[in-house]
Amino acid sequence: MKDAWVNQEKLIKKDIKKYVQECMKYQQNKIQYMKKARELHSLKTPEELWQEINIDIIRLLPRSNGKDAIMVIVDWFTKIIRLKTTTTVVSSEEIVKIYWDKIWRIIEYYGKSLATEDHSLLHDLWRT
Repeated sequence: MKDAWVNQEKLIKKDIKKYVQECMKYQQNKIQYMKKARELHSLKTPEELWQEINIDIIRLLPRSNGKDAIMVIVDWFTKIIRLKTTTTVVSSEEIVKIYWDKIWRIIEYYGKSLATEDHSLLHDLWRT
């Protein structure tokens, strides 16, 4: 009798495992076993337009008119976004030129910082 129960239990576990693996609802709501994230600290909000900006480049897009990337410039205060097409192999000098043509001419004062993940790019930008 005990052997029959053990076999039945194995079959039930197998059926449950198969059901859970095939059920989309269960797959989407799985418990993630990860460390808890540390406390988030929000960034200081700028007090003026174009005081704090972020520059990113979206690369490897389908080529169009000789361009395959987009430079995205975001003002943190207003969330205004400026887009400029460019190439994947854009140099820091070209980034400065795009920034000058797209942003610098529309503002009347200097921004205090440039927020970017690439610190070598930041160094090159301010050096040129």
